[in-house]
Formats: sequence, structure tokens, C-alpha cells
Amino acid sequence: LLLQQGGSVEGKARLEALRPRTEPAAVREALARTSEGVALLRVVGRQPYHDLPDPAEALAGARVRGAHLEPRVLADLASFIEGGVEIARRVAGVDGTPRLSRLASGVQDTGEVAAAIRRALLPSGEVADDASPKLADIRRTLLRLRSQLTSVMEGYLRSADAERLLQDRIITTRNDRYVLLLKAENKGQLPGIIHGTSGSGASLFVEPLPAVELNNDIVQLQDQERNEVLRILQELTARAGHRADDLAFMASVLGELDAVQAMALLAVDMDAHPPEIVEGPKPDLELLDSRHPLLLPRLAERLGITRSREPVAVSLRVGGDEPVLVISGPNTGGKTVALKTVGLFALMAQCGLHVPAAIGSRLPVFRRIYADIGDDQSIAENLSTFSSHLAAIVEMTRDLARPALVLLDEVGAGTD
Repeated sequence: LLLQQGGSVEGKARLEALRPRTEPAAVREALARTSEGVALLRVVGRQPYHDLPDPAEALAGARVRGAHLEPRVLADLASFIEGGVEIARRVAGVDGTPRLSRLASGVQDTGEVAAAIRRALLPSGEVADDASPKLADIRRTLLRLRSQLTSVMEGYLRSADAERLLQDRIITTRNDRYVLLLKAENKGQLPGIIHGTSGSGASLFVEPLPAVELNNDIVQLQDQERNEVLRILQELTARAGHRADDLAFMASVLGELDAVQAMALLAVDMDAHPPEIVEGPKPDLELLDSRHPLLLPRLAERLGITRSREPVAVSLRVGGDEPVLVISGPNTGGKTVALKTVGLFALMAQCGLHVPAAIGSRLPVFRRIYADIGDDQSIAENLSTFSSHLAAIVEMTRDLARPALVLLDEVGAGTD
């Protein structure tokens, strides 16, 4: 559910890397950032991180001296810069979200890199004629020479002997040179250079002698054109390379903002709130009107789970001078769901996520969370249902670090 809300590659990577924090101050800070994310949504709405291309390939190439990026990669980098700078400017200007606004204000304006790329590249991905005066001159000359060459070749197509000598009245190319299709049996009757034979052997690709010099000039200019295009791409790549550190920092900031937005979007979807983080030698845990996220119909639907009714909210308290809570009742009464809700909420809060519970809910910051839920009976390991529970509890005591949350489901099952 959380990953569905992420937009960018960097943002989703940060969401996948979320781990529970074990220091109260760090948990409070993470929850506060999510709260700012919710406030940010109310002020500026959802930001289009999903529209930002991933700049990783471009930045890796731009850092290599003398390298050049392909036009597609440069165009994506320009889109990333334009979108990223705009989002950062928007977030930095919001009042009431000091952490996120301060983070966004650190993004440097690298718009000149994007502007240079846009000037040099056409929307089609080709380098524009006016990307440099030299390129414009080369392409003007090429256009003129190709027009002259076409006139020469069309003269052969219109000649009185064309029907007899030529296989088809068309101009084609072979090895980057303009050629005519001469019937094989007329070899030698059209003075020129043969550049090969058709697959059937019925035609020869012939470059007439009057076209040779023009073709030579065109081929030479095409080489110059390729070299100039390469130089322009290298120049654009170097320009990006000079700002690579700033661009990498922007990618990092936008990834963090995207991750926070995803957490805020989920909080809004769940009607969730940040729990109060409590400390002390005997901290207590109190959940008010808590609802497991997978029981919420609007969230379950996204995962392909059908839920027709809103869940029955659960309120419970444990800790302080009563560190043990026993939940009993009939089957299908929600006991296991209650246990899972407590464990999930503790983990969510320590990752900085708001929890779908009423305001006033309280959670400690646990250093360990253990769960023995389900039947791990194993014939192969000679473990009965009860033995598997005992084995799990023994493992918990070996790794214990307080404060700890221990969730035991039907721990007495399988024995009298």
C-alpha cells in the first residue's frame, strides 16, 4: 500500500528501505515529518514525483570526463531538472512545514543545464540545426548538395534510355551514397561505380560518374556533421557533469520528499494520526479506536481483498503496573486481529507512519518486538504445537532487550 503511493524511483527505494527506529527522539522526528507531509498535502496538493525521470543513468555518465550522453538521456535529465526545481520551490515556500521546507530550500537551481539541453535538442530527440553555428552551416550545405545530387539522378530517370537500362525508376542509397538500380544484363552501359547486387541478382546498385564527386562531398560533410553533433552532446554532458553534485543532492531531496508524501497519502487514506510516544521505566501502550489497515474496505480493495463493512474498532491498554494483557473470548471474536494490530502499529509508528487510531493513542518505542502467531508444528523436527510455542518463547528470552513487546497467540494450544 505504501509503495503504491510512491512516485519516483528514489522515493520508492527509500520506502523499501524503511526500518523501525529504536530511539524515541528519532521516532518522534519521523512522525513529525509525516505530519508535515499531511499538512503539505492540504496546502499544495499531491506533487507529481511520478513524472520525474530517474536521473541515475545521466548522472553516472555525466561524471565521466569526455563522455557524451545520448539525446534521450539528456532530454530526460532536462525534464527531471525542470520538474524537480519546480517541486522544490513549491515545497520550500510553504509555511508551517519547517522540516520539509528547509530540506527543499537546499535544492540548487540548475535550470541553466535544462535550458541548454532544450535549446540544443528538438522534441524528436535530434540535435537542432541551430545548436551551433557550425552545425547550421554544415546542414545548409548538405541540403544544397543533396538537392544538386537529386537533380543529377533524376536526369537519368527522365532520360530516353531509362526504361531500357533501369530496373526501376527510383533513387536509393547504398553505403550512404545515392545509386540507381541498373538491370544486370546492361552492366557497363551506365558509366559509374557498382556498389553491389540485389538479392535476386537481377539489379546492380550503380553510382553514375557525375554523381561521384557530389556523393563524396556529402559523405565528407556527413562525417563533419556527426563530429559536430558529438561535440555538442559532449558539451551538454560536461555542463551536466559540472553540476552533478547539485543534481545528485536534488535527486536525494526529492526522493525523501516523495517518500514522506507517500507516507502522508497513506495516513490520509487510513484517517490515521501520529501516536504519542511515551518513555519511562514502565511505559504504557494505549490504542483508542484502532483499525487494522487491511480491514479498511478502501485500502483492502487496492490489494484485491473484498471488504464490505468497516471494521469494529479496538481499544486496549497495557503497560505501566499491568505489563501483561490477556485477551480471551469465543472463536472469530477478533483476538488474533487485535494482537496483529498492536504489533503492526508499533512497527508502523517506529517507521514514522501514522496509525489508524484515534488521537490520544500512546505507544512506547520498543527495542524488540516478538510474535508467536500461528501453528508451527513440525513432524520433521519432532515439534508438537505446544513444543513449537515453547521453542519460540525460549528464542525470545535469548534475544530480549527492553522495552519489548511480546505477542503470543493461543500459547496453550496443543496441551492440557
